[in-house]
Amino acid sequence: MAERTRYVLDRALTHLKRGEYGEYTLRTCVAQEMILWAAFSAVSGREPYPDEFVRHASREADWDPGYDPEHRIRRDPASTLADYLEDYLEGLTSIEVTEAGWAAAVNALTSYHVVRGLRDLRDDYAHRAVRITLEDVREALGKSHVDREYWERKHGHRPDFEFPEGENDPEAAVEALRECVNAIERWGSR
Repeated sequence: MAERTRYVLDRALTHLKRGEYGEYTLRTCVAQEMILWAAFSAVSGREPYPDEFVRHASREADWDPGYDPEHRIRRDPASTLADYLEDYLEGLTSIEVTEAGWAAAVNALTSYHVVRGLRDLRDDYAHRAVRITLEDVREALGKSHVDREYWERKHGHRPDFEFPEGENDPEAAVEALRECVNAIERWGSR
């Protein structure tokens, strides 16, 4: 999963350099979703396939008969996985919280917030064929404010990767995601 995610990030940078900002946005968001899947895998000890996630999430949602994780994961995998990882950190899932799982979840959730502003642009490009400009990308990334101390205050673990210096720098956002992949991989090997 780490190698595939790095490949997608390389493609995002290639599209950025070519001025293909819609494709950059698409690839960056896909890579970030892959990071969330990798964190789920690290937390659960299972392969990051949607069916595995749905089985886990179903157990967590037994109390709510109207909750349909399969529909949610199809509609919005990134926020569904992010919600699940938040629940894991809060001790609300049936999975035991480990140090490696804790680190993977915090890193993945932080990466989600690094590029969260790109999601609407990605949807515009992918579903409505809206032309995306560099200014659109910069503006969207600028909306993705990340509080560097939030995760440490809330969960006692600081992310293991550096945030982009300029929060609206598309290349720095990709590099932050690459560092996040490396951090999750390091924790997984412990």
